[in-house]
Amino acid sequence: MKKFLAMLLAAAMVMALAACGSSDGQSSEAGTTPAATEGQSADSTSTEAQAEAWKPTKSVSAEIGYGAGGSTDAALRPLFSVAEKEMGQTIVVNNVTGASASISFNAALQQPADGYTLVIGAETPALYDAYDLIPETYDDTEIIMVVANTDNCIFVSKDSPYQTFTEMVEAEKANPGTVLKVASGKVGASANISAVIKAVAGVSFEEYTSDGSGTTVTSVMGGFADWGLASFTSLKDYIASGDVRVLCSASSERVKEEYPCITEEYPDMAKYLPMNAFYAVTVKKGTDQAIIDYYTELFTKAYNSDTYQETLANMGLNPLGLTGEEAAKFVHDYRLNAITVLYETGAITHSPEELGLK
Repeated sequence: MKKFLAMLLAAAMVMALAACGSSDGQSSEAGTTPAATEGQSADSTSTEAQAEAWKPTKSVSAEIGYGAGGSTDAALRPLFSVAEKEMGQTIVVNNVTGASASISFNAALQQPADGYTLVIGAETPALYDAYDLIPETYDDTEIIMVVANTDNCIFVSKDSPYQTFTEMVEAEKANPGTVLKVASGKVGASANISAVIKAVAGVSFEEYTSDGSGTTVTSVMGGFADWGLASFTSLKDYIASGDVRVLCSASSERVKEEYPCITEEYPDMAKYLPMNAFYAVTVKKGTDQAIIDYYTELFTKAYNSDTYQETLANMGLNPLGLTGEEAAKFVHDYRLNAITVLYETGAITHSPEELGLK
């Protein structure tokens, strides 16, 4: 009953508080950033010369399986806005939420591999097959860029009696099922961190799934959950207003000097971390190399722009800008590490070897 009321009341709070934070709805939303009037600038590099073999002649869709205003959406819309000025076309962002973003991911991969559909993902597509959600993963895409990642934080409301994460662990051990956790999605960073906590601290918190970072925060603020897991990016404004308190970062390094990292309380977690959420721009596997080259050049320019670098800094995101083999290795390593932890802790039944990982 507590979980049901929490979900119901949290949804109501998101509507009331949408003006002061990000919100991920269940309905499909589409947003369009104005297109630039000027075309792509010309550099005499071999990469751009190859990219000139293809260029979009109409608007391009960016399929995001997370709500408008959520962390993935907020991280990538500014990148698209800068990219539009180079490409001379509009990038239409479509937000279709559900099933840990697998609905949008799968639908995007049903589109032709013609360069007019950008398949946008966070960390979750790396794990879809591990959870038997859908068979498709990042292996079914060509990764244009892993743009950035973000640190996850364990937080409570300003009035919470808990001052440390260890206090919550001990409270849960003393009275199992009484300390309620909320986080967005059953696949990805939240599930990974829960698996690490179970493996090292020996507790499995009662939890329910919100539909996005906005709902996660407002659930905790309203007292409908005792603690939440969210990116530092999603929490910044609420921390500044004093509505929430960060107990620790779910990492082996401090996000900010004033916040301890979880390994200071549980050192054995270090071997499983980091488990940061990340944001990637991809296209469907089988897309022509000229199209891949074009988007690699385009988003590299947009990423390196002063405008977008300032955006990353203001949002508290960790800049990556990985392309090509570096991007593929990053996603592979994340997938291997996450699936290993999830399998060892019993969160999933498929081993890394079963999923083709070594």
